[in-house]
Amino acid sequence: MRIFLMLATLVFPLLLNPVPAASQEGPDDLEKKSRELRKEVTRIRGLEFKKEVNVGVYSKEDLLKFITAEFEKELGPEKAKRYEKAYAHFHLIPADMNLYESLLVLFSESIAGFYHPKTKELKLVKPDEDSPEGGNMMGIDMEAITFVHELTHAAQDQNFDLVTVPMEEITNDDMIAAVKCLVEGEASVVGWKYGFDATFDRVIKIINNQYKSGMLPGKAGKLPRYLRETLTFSYGYGCDFVLAVLEGNDGDWDAITAMYEDLPSSSEQVLHPEKYWKDRDNPMVIDLPLLGKEWDLLTNNVHGEFVVRILLRELKSSRRLSRKASEGWDGDRYHIYEKEDRVSSAWYSTWDSEKDAIEFFQAYTTALRKKQPGETDETIEEDLAKYEWATGEGRSIYIERKGSDVLVINGSDELVGKAAWYWKNATKKELKHVERFKRGSWTCKGHPEVDHDINSYCPKCEARLIPRKKERERKDY
Repeated sequence: MRIFLMLATLVFPLLLNPVPAASQEGPDDLEKKSRELRKEVTRIRGLEFKKEVNVGVYSKEDLLKFITAEFEKELGPEKAKRYEKAYAHFHLIPADMNLYESLLVLFSESIAGFYHPKTKELKLVKPDEDSPEGGNMMGIDMEAITFVHELTHAAQDQNFDLVTVPMEEITNDDMIAAVKCLVEGEASVVGWKYGFDATFDRVIKIINNQYKSGMLPGKAGKLPRYLRETLTFSYGYGCDFVLAVLEGNDGDWDAITAMYEDLPSSSEQVLHPEKYWKDRDNPMVIDLPLLGKEWDLLTNNVHGEFVVRILLRELKSSRRLSRKASEGWDGDRYHIYEKEDRVSSAWYSTWDSEKDAIEFFQAYTTALRKKQPGETDETIEEDLAKYEWATGEGRSIYIERKGSDVLVINGSDELVGKAAWYWKNATKKELKHVERFKRGSWTCKGHPEVDHDINSYCPKCEARLIPRKKERERKDY
């Protein structure tokens, strides 16, 4: 789910003893601190700053206003409602949750500072009075660490042009997560190395495990696992990922620099770093055929290994089984539709081996049968390669495995009846390289008034932008 391009430092959940820091200082002091800490970023990371960084301070109220404005541009309540139906359908959030309001809470209560690659602004967030945020942790100046983290993003932007890094891909959340693990993981390593210095190796596992747990402060910490853990993924797992690549390359930061031209492409590569830097395991991109216009496509996206793990956990599978059954993921794609107020989905996944597919097939089928039990006897093939059961009111669940591929259709009997059509028309192609966005003059075929300098997506219809100068030459894109 693309929301907006903002690179943030998350509040660390175990902060102690709040103290005034840079956020309480005047503009001149803040600029002086910025100059000092930019030198630290260069010392640790080796990236030079090519220009000054616009730094400032937001109050919590300012942050909420900023996030709300960004949401209105990029998400909006109407679009959030579509995602809300989709995630509830997969049991990732409660059916009665207001996703838009929950996302505002998630971001406004979790962010200690951010850098915006589009506006080039760096903002530190001033903690409320008596708040445990932004102070000391074990005698460490957390706000300075936040400052270094965000300055690292500014250095990345000045050296690698972050707006061309595809962190706003709209149909592959798993790829976005992997790319953000590079960007946020690198900034996390630099920030924590600055803050902890000689004790870094002793404390970094503790820090990363806190983020991996999805622990967040305040009301954000009470939100569903899916929202919390997909937000913290690029910090805990991302930091581990960057450290693993560094270790695999004898601590050479040039290996991290090279990653900006050879971007990670899946959460699988992040969770198993050797599948990125050593024995590359590229994911398969799956395309599913589209239904007719009478079916309203709510979302078209990819879960990836990490979200499959979360999905199984939310269906009450054990932590161990969820991890084991999601490993071996090699690609997936889901379409979620609404027709006549009924939400239905087609989800196609492929796995590294038939054994991996069987493990997922059995774990997911068992969990889903408990969550959505049948009103009629199941159709069960003898080789345990197909389950189908009616859940009532013209709705059924169909799960079938063919070799290393699994197809799940959950919803109207009409969609379940299209299973053979999906098997016949789904396609797979290896994602060998993640393409960067390109600079230039871009517009939308359906909305020619749109004028962008990056070939991302149309803000009105989310179609991929096309080169303005070649607009008339292209009949289809």
